[in-house]
Amino acid sequence: MMRARIAMVVVTLVVASPAAVDAGAEGRVVVEVHGLRSVRGQVRAGLFEHTGTWLREGHERARCRVDVTARIARCSFGTLPPGRYALSLMHDEDGDGELDRDFFGVPTEGFAFSNDAPVGLGGPPSFERACFAHREEDEIVRVAARYGL
Repeated sequence: MMRARIAMVVVTLVVASPAAVDAGAEGRVVVEVHGLRSVRGQVRAGLFEHTGTWLREGHERARCRVDVTARIARCSFGTLPPGRYALSLMHDEDGDGELDRDFFGVPTEGFAFSNDAPVGLGGPPSFERACFAHREEDEIVRVAARYGL
């Protein structure tokens, strides 16, 4: 009797799961960050949908945050519909929620953008340089953390 109840719960969870119902319609997006210089703090990342919201705090399509426990960190944005997205992230080593900068405004904590889009003297890359196409399947976006310019 007890086995039948457990089996019923497992079947209910699998059938009611959004991934099971919407299979193929959406996929998970996970960012994998390489090159972290320490295992302190957190990786904080934002995923943006278009140029109008790019790098505007509070206008992210999704956010993720994960404690750093190794020199590689993985942070999941969950399932998202297909489309064009761009991500930005920082390695918040001191846990204050801010990207620390030196006297000249150069970041002293790690940062990265999708496509490993380069940063110039004019500032961060455009949405177009950082965007990637997300399809229906699960996707891992790999980026390298940078420190300084």
